[in-house]
Amino acid sequence: MTATSPNQQLMRSEFDETRAWQLIGKSSSLDWRSILIYVIPAAMNPLFVDRVLLGGSLTFWITVIIEAHIVYALSLMLCRFIVFRKSLLQSRPLAVVLSLILGQSLRGMFIGAISVSEGMATDPKLLYRIVFGCAVLVPMAVLIGLVVGIWDQHQNLINSLSRQRFQLISLAQNMQQRLEEINDDLQTFVRNNITARVAELNQTLAKIEVGGDISRATQELQVLIDEDLRPMSKALANSTQQDVEVAIPIQPIHVRLQAPETLRVRDALYPKTSIPILIALQFAPATRFLSGLSLVAFLAYLFIATPLIVYAFIRMTSKLTLRTHGAGILICGFFLATGPIIISSSRILNLSGLVHVTGLRSILFAEAIVGLLLGIGNFGYAALTANRLQTIAELQRSTEELEASLSFLRQHSWSRRRQLAHALHGNLQSALLVATIKLGALEHLTKSDIDKIRADIAEALESIEHLNATNQTVGEVITRLSSVWENTLELRWSVEEVAEQKLSESPLLMESVSEVIREGVTNAAKHGKASVARIDISVMGREIRVQVADNGVGIKAGFSPSLGSELFNEVCLNWSLAPNSDQGATLDARFTCL
Repeated sequence: MTATSPNQQLMRSEFDETRAWQLIGKSSSLDWRSILIYVIPAAMNPLFVDRVLLGGSLTFWITVIIEAHIVYALSLMLCRFIVFRKSLLQSRPLAVVLSLILGQSLRGMFIGAISVSEGMATDPKLLYRIVFGCAVLVPMAVLIGLVVGIWDQHQNLINSLSRQRFQLISLAQNMQQRLEEINDDLQTFVRNNITARVAELNQTLAKIEVGGDISRATQELQVLIDEDLRPMSKALANSTQQDVEVAIPIQPIHVRLQAPETLRVRDALYPKTSIPILIALQFAPATRFLSGLSLVAFLAYLFIATPLIVYAFIRMTSKLTLRTHGAGILICGFFLATGPIIISSSRILNLSGLVHVTGLRSILFAEAIVGLLLGIGNFGYAALTANRLQTIAELQRSTEELEASLSFLRQHSWSRRRQLAHALHGNLQSALLVATIKLGALEHLTKSDIDKIRADIAEALESIEHLNATNQTVGEVITRLSSVWENTLELRWSVEEVAEQKLSESPLLMESVSEVIREGVTNAAKHGKASVARIDISVMGREIRVQVADNGVGIKAGFSPSLGSELFNEVCLNWSLAPNSDQGATLDARFTCL
């Protein structure tokens, strides 16, 4: 595989002839900008050829140029109205080129008619003015339309991406504010509705004497779990799946054009387009001064010398990358000098009598100016294309970063809500469930048993008050769960070292994994009636795999998704619950990790 430069990629991806052809066919090729720019190359022949051959003052010919250009402009405006009357956004390249030919033909005929009516000539030279005028100036008009079209495309695309970027920034700012409000409201709501009930339960447990009646405490535990915690946890879990709606203001975006830092010189030459235009630029004025064999010889020389000069320059600059302004000067200088070089070299080779005509300096000057315009057009097209790709890449990177930030905010929103749901459904409900199991299983309830149950419930309740304490390690999760389920469910752990390292690098991932393990263990005890649960944490490629296998009764008939299933759907990349071959069931959950 060979490396390619950014400009090589530019040439392959952006300067597609079909795409350029479609750009030429846009209405911008016939609008006032293209018409206004076109006056510069169109003025060269009347100023530097007709004035030399036919006479007349500079003021006279400037007036003729303005009048002829008005004819050209009116014809193009009419064609634009006809061609694009249904939609200004469509592309009609053939119709646009025919419109340019018509406009230039009318312009040429007007100049010829003026020269005859003013007594400067008896022949309007319509063949020259229409055929050779179109051969030279229509390609220039096409090139101008192409540059204007890519400018419009550039601005539309950049503005669209900039608007998207602005929306993402606004969304990030608004979402952060909404997250803080939602978190505060949720935490306050749960605290006000749950804390008082748990405090009453704690008082009931505190009044139980050793060997006393525990039925009231057991009943309160069951009511708190079934009628308060589970419905509230389910409602909270469902709310996490709703999108936060934020009104985003749409602001107008104005991006100032910034040229790319560097440009490869050869990428702005476009030989398939430049060579025919350069040949036409030299041959058209030659027909006014040469005839017969001299004209044929000069034409043959043009077809040989022009490609040689262009490709020799491409060869010399094949690896030359300069700062954009330097590349622009070199490119424009090359096109400026090419015409005069070809005409002057024909004298050295004695191929024609063109160099002996009167007003040769004016012809060379006109050739240089039109060549300069061609160079500016080529350079402008290349610079705009390079700038567009560069700006798009920068905005896309910025957009990706903002989307990543938004993704983090959504994770944060989910994390805070999940922490609260976990505090209810996980820590608190697990602590209450363990208390219910222990109160019903212990034959002789001791003071230490009651104190242990109260301490576990108090610790779970405190987790609602301190949701920010999210950084936890695998060891802490193991210690905590093992302590909670002590004497109730035996937990056996297997954690790969690589998995532990990856979990330590991502608190959000650690939270997700611990949530799934906690839910899996709770389900194994509550629904599976298991006495042993084995937890395996491993790494598979870019995934963390968590398996919770138990020795319980397996999956009961009529099993339906519950709150735990909804949490798994939200947290896990994918998950499954399947019966074991001997007894019990295994929860297999996978998470994406960096």
